[in-house]
Amino acid sequence: MKPKLSGASTIKMLQALLDVDASLHGLDYLQAIAVNLWKQFEFEYILFGYALKPTYTKIQTVVTLVRGEVGDNFVYDLMGTPCQNVFTGNRVCIHPEQVAERFPDDTMLVDMQVQSYIGAPTIVQGKLFGLIALLDSNKIIDTEYYSSFIEFVAARVSVELERYTNQHQIELLKRQAQRDPLTGLFNRHAFYNTVEIVSEDLQVSSLMFIDADDFKVINDTFGHVYGDDVLRFIAETINQCIRASDVLGRFGGEEFVIYLPGIDLKGAKPIADRIHQKIRDNSEFNITLSIGLTSCDSTQSLDNMIERADKGVYQAKRQGKNQTCIV
Repeated sequence: MKPKLSGASTIKMLQALLDVDASLHGLDYLQAIAVNLWKQFEFEYILFGYALKPTYTKIQTVVTLVRGEVGDNFVYDLMGTPCQNVFTGNRVCIHPEQVAERFPDDTMLVDMQVQSYIGAPTIVQGKLFGLIALLDSNKIIDTEYYSSFIEFVAARVSVELERYTNQHQIELLKRQAQRDPLTGLFNRHAFYNTVEIVSEDLQVSSLMFIDADDFKVINDTFGHVYGDDVLRFIAETINQCIRASDVLGRFGGEEFVIYLPGIDLKGAKPIADRIHQKIRDNSEFNITLSIGLTSCDSTQSLDNMIERADKGVYQAKRQGKNQTCIV
């Protein structure tokens, strides 16, 4: 049973809650506040989350604390949960006991076997942004105290929650700007930038240019949706065959390019062979690849090396396709 607290205890607890390293921001700050909440009150479940646009009917947690331990974050539907009342009503909501019985459709509450629930909305620039929720298997006695207390905590959390989600969105946009949306590989710009970084001071490296044979025929025969599936399969297959240090990008259309740092043609050729073999062994798509392989020369630009490897692709196609030509 959660105890009734005196005024002196309240001040002491609030001071302890705010005892967070001043250098912490965003997610680190939020986790520190959640841990302090656990230390002071030992609520079994502590959740901080924000509403997902555009419907605002689901919450994405950014901090999930289970008995003092950081847990995996998740998305949950507000419908039929006590959190729905918090969010849609824009108010603190406390269920001192039997909360799982009052919300039988909330399977998460049932699985947690909790008795009590405290929730408060987080407000950013006057608008509903997210919420914090505290859940426990014990009953709550002093609902008035906890109502004031959680409003204070929610106000402190709101600023950092907004900062974290904004930064998260910025990082997501940065990643998306670097990735080909179909295959998830580096796009051409990101490939060039990454190679520039990893190739510095390297004496030996190789480059592979890959083109899917007869891809236009596949697209015209089976449609673009099927063609997209083929491209995704090729990207996944190549990824499985190369080293962690290799840089793989989609160059455009059905063309892929791999930069292989620290490896000469003798070492790179088996990787090309492995790609051919894995493509041939698949039973889902009838596809082959033509590969041009060249060594990298520090005196030449990346564009020149790609152009040379591309000539290897055309040579492979002239010689019957489904093979690697070293140039």
